[in-house]
Amino acid sequence: MNPHLYWILAASLVCAAAIAWSCTHRGSESDKQLGVE
Repeated sequence: MNPHLYWILAASLVCAAAIAWSCTHRGSESDKQLGVE
């Protein structure tokens, strides 16, 4: 397997996770439930 594919996959997963996290934590009450400050 091409090592670069793993980096691209990891980068895309991190980007997707960051977008999902920012969307779900944007002015919501989930912060208090998860204990995130």
